[in-house]
Amino acid sequence: KEGFIVFICTCIQSQFSHAPLVWMLCGKTDNKKINKVHFKFLQMLYDDHNSTYVELLNEYGEFTVHQQNIQKLMIEMFKAKNELGPSLLNGIFIKSKYKGPVLRSNKDFHRPNINTHKFGEKSLQNIGNIIWDLLPSLLRELKTLVQFKTQIKKWKADKCPCYLCKDYIEGVGLVELCDCTNCQ
Repeated sequence: KEGFIVFICTCIQSQFSHAPLVWMLCGKTDNKKINKVHFKFLQMLYDDHNSTYVELLNEYGEFTVHQQNIQKLMIEMFKAKNELGPSLLNGIFIKSKYKGPVLRSNKDFHRPNINTHKFGEKSLQNIGNIIWDLLPSLLRELKTLVQFKTQIKKWKADKCPCYLCKDYIEGVGLVELCDCTNCQ
């Protein structure tokens, strides 16, 4: 049994861990396929074939692959902020030169003007900046990478702004549907 679990983790989980920033920008169809494979993986791992995907995630404290990718993106942004990462990522996540007061949101990273949907709004730089601002200030202000990695693996974005987390309604487009009990 233990060897089977190691085999599953090695074969499947390693595929999800490879190039997470690329997988984060995949389409909705590919994301559904990833979630389906992840669901089957969790069923085998925990030997639970009766629970739904969401129930498995909640019961065992797991995160979806997309949520794990967001956490990895935040780690790369932390590295860029503290100049610990490769120069390529430091060039994508440009530190802000703003020195004025923090009025509305965090000013850790430069926000470029967005001209297009595909290469602006859906870009890694834009999504990363928006999600970084969703982080609690206690996380953003941690001093070491080890502390940040430990804490970010417990964090889940309440309202992920990416297009994968929005629903499509015919004739309307991508929308965020409310989960509160008052609207249902």
